Amino acid sequence: MSESSPPRRRRAINVRIIGKEYRVVTDRDEQWMLRVAELVDKAMARVRDETETVDSLDVAVLTALQLAQNLIILRDEGVAPPGADRARNRADAQRLRDVIQLAEEALRVEPSA
Repeated sequence: MSESSPPRRRRAINVRIIGKEYRVVTDRDEQWMLRVAELVDKAMARVRDETETVDSLDVAVLTALQLAQNLIILRDEGVAPPGADRARNRADAQRLRDVIQLAEEALRVEPSA
């Protein structure tokens, strides 16, 4: 953040991932956070369906590994992961960084009742 930029206001936003609601504290805008949560939700649903894993922690770890692998490929090799559209590399890399940030923030908060 530059010297002239005002600090962003942190606030709690409710997101739903794999049928469970989480309250995430962030300085990002609500629409951005909802997009990130939607990406995480879809990625976790895909992993759950492909692996037939029922334990949510296992699904979360497998999803994190898959997203981290894609991020490393994008960072280190500058290429899209298999099956990805190369024209969207930068946007995909940013979305993956956003997912990692969301995951880190979610680990610091408790699921809402």
